[in-house]
This record gives sequence, structure tokens and C-alpha cells, in this order.
Amino acid sequence: MKNDFLKRILIISAAVILAVCTFPAGAVRAEEGELSLGGTVLPGGYYYDCTDGSVTETAPSGGWAYYDGEGTLTLNGYLGPDVYAPFDLTVSVSGSCEIGEKDYPVLEGICVENNDLTIEGNGSLNIYFTDEGLDLYQEGTLNVTSGSIRLICAGKGNNDTFVTCGGFSMSGGKLTCESRDGIMIDGISCDGDFDLSGGELTVILTADNINTAGIFCWGDLSISGGKLSIDSRGTGLTAESLEISGGEHDIRSGYTAVEVVNGTPVFSGGTTHMAGEEMAINSVRFIEITNGEYIKENGYCVQGVYVLIASLIEPDTDGFWSIFPSSLDPDVTEGAARKLAVKDTTITDRVDNPDTFHGGYGIVTILATAFALAVMALVLRKRRNA
Repeated sequence: MKNDFLKRILIISAAVILAVCTFPAGAVRAEEGELSLGGTVLPGGYYYDCTDGSVTETAPSGGWAYYDGEGTLTLNGYLGPDVYAPFDLTVSVSGSCEIGEKDYPVLEGICVENNDLTIEGNGSLNIYFTDEGLDLYQEGTLNVTSGSIRLICAGKGNNDTFVTCGGFSMSGGKLTCESRDGIMIDGISCDGDFDLSGGELTVILTADNINTAGIFCWGDLSISGGKLSIDSRGTGLTAESLEISGGEHDIRSGYTAVEVVNGTPVFSGGTTHMAGEEMAINSVRFIEITNGEYIKENGYCVQGVYVLIASLIEPDTDGFWSIFPSSLDPDVTEGAARKLAVKDTTITDRVDNPDTFHGGYGIVTILATAFALAVMALVLRKRRNA
């Protein structure tokens, strides 16, 4: 009996020693409500040493992370594990930093659950991940103000999204989302409003799948400045509503470049180029272009505030409107002329041979209206004869 008791004591002691020895010096296990790096808690006022994973009160000589205890995490030459914070977090980037490695990616780069994440600084941060690069769940807002952030999907995990958030705001810096080797993954999934006013946002998706998109926005998508570049073998951009008033943007897709599922797409400034192998833009409502002209000339815009909507399908010799609203005219063959109702603008098909109209309705709508009126007339005539 006594020997059994001693054996138990020895087993428990060995387990405790093993647990302590396999944990970095100065590190403690993450508890709920604490900021952690790869599961190691980083208290306020302490540094995380990337060399050995230890937590210290003095700045290490190599790369490190520092948490001020007030919601700001500074990464300086950081080469280390994932970041987790169950509260609003600001990440300030200095020097060249990496979360995960090309051959050893993390599952998620930075996770703040349903809280806000702000990224700033004058450095760069590469995040190699398999599931999600930045995970804010469905309520947190991502704010990018400065710095250069590159999210690389480097492995075949669950491959969810580069960014999951409840809101998106970008006023400066660079954010690049890049998939590799045809891995199927969505770019940015935003449950709320999406605002781009500055900086450069780039999304590259290599999987040939219509169910993926460079941007999914289930709220209002507003672009007033900056530069948006999407190169997707899936859908380019899908939004409840869309308004572009400034900046220079290039959206290319293996299917539909831009899909607006509810509101009216409004183009009132800037330069927007959309090219889709099936449709350049698909909208259930009017496309509104104000303060400028829609000009199509050999695939290039030539003047002013404009919107270029070009298809990768080779046009025929008669020229065509490269706006492809399948809901208005689904039976017209690819490359044929398609008219679309456009408000408050002058539309020019070719500069040397303009086909211009102001507002009004396209030919498909006119024919449909005429047909409906003819049917009504026949019905009234039959009733009168009866």
C-alpha cells in the first residue's frame, strides 16, 4: 500500500517536471481573456523573445513582440507563432515580420474573435497560414491604416478565407491576399459595410471555382480612393450594393467580375476596369454613372472620370456593349450587342462612331414593355368582344 502511494507521488512529480521543461522559460499557459502568442501568455509590460519563446521584462536583442497592456501589440522583426486576443487589438508593425513560415504555416495568423483589429506601422508583416489569415468572426471590424501586410495561404487546411470580419475599413498601407497552387479559398468575407478610402488592396485567387470570390460583402461596399486589384479565377467582387467615387481599380475574373445583388451600382468618380470571361458586371438594377462617361475603345479608357467594362471574350466586328446583364437578356449569344438602361450619363460605344443615349431604357426593356402592352390590348379586345 505504501509502495503504491510512493509510485503515485513519483508519477505525478514526473508529469509536472515534464510539463515545466517542455514550456519556454517565463511562459505560462493562456487563459480566457489574455493575449497569447502560440499559446504563450504575454502580460502587459513584457516582451516575447522570438529566439527561444521566452517572456522577459527587457527588450531582446533579436526579434520581439511587446504588449503594453492597453490593447497595443508591437511587432519588431518578429518571427514567431500566431497571435490571439479576445479583445480589441492594435498591431503596430516595425521592421520585417512574419507569423508562421512558408513550410510551417499556422492555422490562423491573428484572431481577435468578435472584436476590432487595427493594423498600423511602417514595417511589413507576412502571414503564412492554412485556414484563416485574419479572423475577426462576424462582428469585429478590420482597420488598416498603414504598413504592408501580406497574407499567404500556404497549405491545404480548411482553406476558409484570408480575412473574416464584420466590417472593413482601409485608409492607407498595403494589404495583399495571395493563394498558391490553385488552393480554393475566399478573399475577404465581410458581414457588414466595406470601406476603401486609401492604400492598396490586392486579392489573388488561383482556384478555378465560381463559388470563391475576391470580396464577399453582405453590406454596402464603398470605394472613395486608394487602389483595388482583384485577379480571381472565381468571382471577382460580390456586394449587396456598390458605390465607387474615386481611386483606380482593376477587377478581373474567370466568371463574373462584379456582382451587385440588391442595390444600384453607382460609379461617380475614379477609374474602374472590370473584365470577366462570362460577365463583366451583373446587376439586377440600373447601373448609374455620373460626372463622367462610359467609353469603350479597343479595351482602353481614353479620358475623364470613366468606367471601363470590358469582356475577355473577343468582340465581333459590329462592336458591342460589354455590359452583360444576364437577367435582362439571357438568350443573346456572347459577343452580340446588348443594351442596358443607364442613368444620367452619355454612353459611347466607339469614339469614332458614337451610339449615344441619355437615361431611358435599353432595347430589351423597350421590347418587353411593347410585348406586355400588346398582350394587354389583346386581352381588353377579347373582353370587349365578349
